[in-house]
Amino acid sequence: MLSNNLLWQDASFAKPRSKYKIEGTFTILTSYKRDNFLTTDGENPFCFGTNGYDDLKWNVPITITDEQNKIIAIGKTGYGSKTYEGCVMSFKINNIPKSSFYSIEVGRRGKIIFSFDQMVESKWIVGLSIGDK
Repeated sequence: MLSNNLLWQDASFAKPRSKYKIEGTFTILTSYKRDNFLTTDGENPFCFGTNGYDDLKWNVPITITDEQNKIIAIGKTGYGSKTYEGCVMSFKINNIPKSSFYSIEVGRRGKIIFSFDQMVESKWIVGLSIGDK
């Protein structure tokens, strides 16, 4: 019979997993034909999707899955800000475990895949977009 003391002496067993943080933006691009979003009026205006992008607004889920298609983290978009590129929504997702690659999906708009090495190279910052220029 093993004692608890022997189990905890194994350093690999007691070692915590590394966690990472992804920061990024999701942009609804301004089309040369029309805006794909609306901007609110008021003291603190913000923007959100329209013209087929109605599902893209503040608080849209961002899902991160690993190489086994297992959900490992969930975040949400922030309020959109109008820029020359379009409507930009920022996000930050903490406590992401190490994986050989990550699939990032905003709402139900399709997954974008990044390898672990790509994430390290980009310093865990991603820029995602949708729409035509």
